[in-house]
Amino acid sequence: MKGESESSKKTFLDFSIEEMIKKYRLKKKTRLREQHISGAKSPAKQNETDKMLLQADVPLSSRQFMLLRLMTGLVLGVIGFLPASKSGNASLTLLIPLAFMICGMLIPLKLVQAKINKKIQSYRDDLPDMMDLLVVSVEAGLGFDASLLRLYEKDKSPLMQEMIRGIQDVQRGMSKKEAYSNISARCNVKELTSFLNALIQAEQMGISIKSVLRVQSDNLREARRQRAEEKAL
Repeated sequence: MKGESESSKKTFLDFSIEEMIKKYRLKKKTRLREQHISGAKSPAKQNETDKMLLQADVPLSSRQFMLLRLMTGLVLGVIGFLPASKSGNASLTLLIPLAFMICGMLIPLKLVQAKINKKIQSYRDDLPDMMDLLVVSVEAGLGFDASLLRLYEKDKSPLMQEMIRGIQDVQRGMSKKEAYSNISARCNVKELTSFLNALIQAEQMGISIKSVLRVQSDNLREARRQRAEEKAL
């Protein structure tokens, strides 16, 4: 009897511990999911440097980027100091390393900005074509998300990657409004922001997605024509 009682206690304790472990893992999983959805992925909650790094797709925090700039500045400062120290001129010994250091700190910033400008131009160039293909797919009977996924199979451009990332955010539990706002913040393209805002308003007001796509496609085509005329002048 005593052996059976101990065995019963042991079983009960094992069961309680297992339940506690399961509850802890579930709480941890839920907390990480909430942080993933509402925290780190939201560009609106980041400072300007973090937003810039996000737009350039540079996997660094603002603090890490500042350390990189400081290190680049120090390295170039030392490189500038070596020949300047041999000149025998006190002013040159001070000014040349300082100029090199400033250049060194500016180089990473300029490279990131150049990458952002290149991506923005890519988004702007690809958007009208993406819109035309979406119009065709939706009018053929596909849903908006299904049309994007179908286009992504043939075109894995940076713009399509951002749109698919938005779909994935929604699938993880983020609202469409927040997911589209994050795409807009990451891409920083006026025409794309206008399109995404129109999608949000269409969903809120129950407007057909076909008509929204058609209007946006016409607007983008007109904007592209105007840019071409401006370049020709």
